[in-house]
Amino acid sequence: MPTLANILDQLDDGKLFALLLISIFAVFFGVWIVVHYAHEIVHTRQRERTRREIAAYVAEGSISPDDASKLLAAGSDGDAIEKLLAQVAEGSIESADAERLIALLKVGVKPA
Repeated sequence: MPTLANILDQLDDGKLFALLLISIFAVFFGVWIVVHYAHEIVHTRQRERTRREIAAYVAEGSISPDDASKLLAAGSDGDAIEKLLAQVAEGSIESADAERLIALLKVGVKPA
């Protein structure tokens, strides 16, 4: 019965190198796919956490539903932070609440 050692002995150096190279690429892309989907899961959880935080601020009356919808519709972190700062300047949101939301944005949580 042929063993792995016997099969590898029969391969010349070029075929062995090609087999090794293909194996390395397969492992690399397999790990990359797992890491990519794990990142997507974490990103989605953070986005949902931000939505819940904003909903809690609306429920406690810290921000208006209109302001919350603007935050959720913000395109980028910079846009959301600028809108938060403008709302603090207008007095429509407390600075402590804005600081908490900005902290969430800075750790990579984007409003959906």
